[in-house]
Amino acid sequence: MNRRDFMKASAMLSAGLVLDPQILVPEHLEQKVLVNIPSYELKLFNYVGNKLNEQFTFMVGVGRGRYWRKPTPITTGQIIDKRPMIHFFFEHDKPERGAKKGEVMYDTWTFDDQGNSLKLPMPYDKMRGLGTLMKMPSGYMNPGYVIHSTSDAFTIGLPCSNGCIRVGIDDMLRLYDLVAPDAKKKGPREQIPLKSPIPLETLYDVVEVKENKLLLHADIYNKEIDYFKEFQTRLVESHIFQSLSHDSVEKIFDLEKVKKEIADSQEQFKDAHKKILLTLIKEFPNNYPDPELKTRLHRTYKLKDFFKPET
Repeated sequence: MNRRDFMKASAMLSAGLVLDPQILVPEHLEQKVLVNIPSYELKLFNYVGNKLNEQFTFMVGVGRGRYWRKPTPITTGQIIDKRPMIHFFFEHDKPERGAKKGEVMYDTWTFDDQGNSLKLPMPYDKMRGLGTLMKMPSGYMNPGYVIHSTSDAFTIGLPCSNGCIRVGIDDMLRLYDLVAPDAKKKGPREQIPLKSPIPLETLYDVVEVKENKLLLHADIYNKEIDYFKEFQTRLVESHIFQSLSHDSVEKIFDLEKVKKEIADSQEQFKDAHKKILLTLIKEFPNNYPDPELKTRLHRTYKLKDFFKPET
């Protein structure tokens, strides 16, 4: 870091504008957030002068959807504010916890990395949120979905929420600092409106082609997507092969093998997804899904494994 950048960062820290000393705010910074629901990935893009400058990826939890509804909307929207402290409330009466509907949760009943049940004070001093407006099919801009911290780290990578996007506590602290880093602080609990809302888009890509790999994800919202057609489309869009068209895909790839792997994957996905949802609806401490089930919501292949033998 040169002297000019150091002085700039120090001044901003003194003014309370940047929480992380490693974050420098470039002039003309523009940001965008993309969330691919089936891959449980949130990506933050930083642009400077219309050029991509940095990219950050965070794993998230998303809305349950399908059997119990409450999906995360697949839409466009905006991040409109930063929330330096968020609270959670009981949705139903919980006699076993001595709590009634609408009361603040002061304890978190969760699990450690080994799946052991824990009861801990809710770490509200570390809980952050990003308020959003998401466009509904009717055109209504819904403020009811928040990107926020969760004390249930075991739910990251799962369809688990009532539609909000969950982020692990440490990741959310980092994301919170990265989003609109020059937003001016108010009180320790007051929402911080963003002068320039950040574009937000939630995607539903169950098939991805990245770095010569094919990634398949579970259709958790039962959209009945044709994986094979998506495979062909993603290949053409990826530009991995020069002048690749839908017709030339057939010449290069063993499509019967692709179809078989897709069919096998879909059976695996359905089984894992059902087991996860049936576990999550149980009462604590019986609501801890086998971590291996998370891995069964995805499959990764090398594209070269689907090439036709050279003749």
